[in-house]
Amino acid sequence: MRIFTEWLRRAASILPLAVFLASCMGPPPTGKVMVTTNGAGQVQSIVVSKSTGDPKADKRALLFVKNTFAQRVPHPRARHRYVYPVAIATTGQYGLRVSLF
Repeated sequence: MRIFTEWLRRAASILPLAVFLASCMGPPPTGKVMVTTNGAGQVQSIVVSKSTGDPKADKRALLFVKNTFAQRVPHPRARHRYVYPVAIATTGQYGLRVSLF
């Protein structure tokens, strides 16, 4: 019983610190990817217009938008800019999850 009480006392002293650190982390980093079309409605460029702060995450977002743009916009408008807000969340040591808003 004494071991359990000691463990409970230590957990109670760590819990406020854990809650404070979780509140400081905030939302995942967000960025924006811009797709520009030419006069014929074909993709002219895909660039990061607002960085997430992580070059690897920015490359991943560019690749994601490049691979899914045709499905999302089957008939793009001529001379138009499409801006995609992107949220990056890490999913482990080697992976990134990209989600468009």
